[in-house]
Amino acid sequence: MDWIIKNLFSILNLIILILLSLYGKAWVNRKKANLEKEIEELKSSHSKEQFIHKLQFEKEFKIYEYLWMKIAHFKRALEAFYREPDKPKDKKQLDDFLQNFKEVKETIINNAPFISKEIYSSAQDILDLAIGPFLYYAQTKTVVEEKLLEIRDKVPKICDNIEKAIRDRIKNLGESKLIE
Repeated sequence: MDWIIKNLFSILNLIILILLSLYGKAWVNRKKANLEKEIEELKSSHSKEQFIHKLQFEKEFKIYEYLWMKIAHFKRALEAFYREPDKPKDKKQLDDFLQNFKEVKETIINNAPFISKEIYSSAQDILDLAIGPFLYYAQTKTVVEEKLLEIRDKVPKICDNIEKAIRDRIKNLGESKLIE
């Protein structure tokens, strides 16, 4: 008993160290579990963001591919229409030209929410320039030659702007990968 009294302080220190060790181990395990849970939540969030980014990229890419195909057809129809400026235009050429414009218009309007503002703005320039003359032709079956010449002169530049904007957008979407 004498030994216990002399070493009571040491025994209390030992008991306190054992308790602290057990508590510390439990604390470390709780902290580790919380950190692992947080890491899993971050991984899950990151995975969702990557999935959404991938879907957005794929959707936009398909739209731009389709939009460009329609614009290229329209541009070719315009070039064919004016390939021989002195030759009288026949109804079939005008109808083909009009049909290509309608397809461009529908593509732009149907996909407007999915097209970047810059590309939409340039595409809207085609609509603003051509819709009046084509509506007039569709209703009256007569052509306002000055308006068609204006379209002929301005559309290639607008198409170049759209092509550049599409290239830039696709490049930016491809580069904006999330950090892993």
